[in-house]
Amino acid sequence: MTPEKTTLLVVDDEELICRVLLRDFKNRFDKVLFATRLEEAERILESGEVTDLVCDYNLGEAVPRGTELLEKWRKAYPQIERAVIYTGTDTTKIAPAEWIDSTVSKDLPLRCLLNALLGAEGIADSVGMESIPCRSAASSSR
Repeated sequence: MTPEKTTLLVVDDEELICRVLLRDFKNRFDKVLFATRLEEAERILESGEVTDLVCDYNLGEAVPRGTELLEKWRKAYPQIERAVIYTGTDTTKIAPAEWIDSTVSKDLPLRCLLNALLGAEGIADSVGMESIPCRSAASSSR
């Protein structure tokens, strides 16, 4: 039996952040995609291949907050297994919700975001990954 393929979608209005996550996570997922605009993200989600999702909390004016988008997308695309808010906003100000698996600050090392997506066992093979615990102020489990 072939294991399911994993596809990570990163949604952030800052293309540089998307490219950094693409570079650093491409060996952890079968495919990593990114979108800098809401329309791009929804077009990618419609493909039905996204299994993991990282969304910025603040995608700009006139765009719903990442928490609202994750609620909508988790309901519309049940194949999404994990959804994480990645934010420059104070994580304690973002209320936990059942459709958000974790909220991770952009101030934390990238391994903390990877840990939120894959769990500690998913990153244990990387040297030093487990040496400093990640502290995510707002976190919920579904």
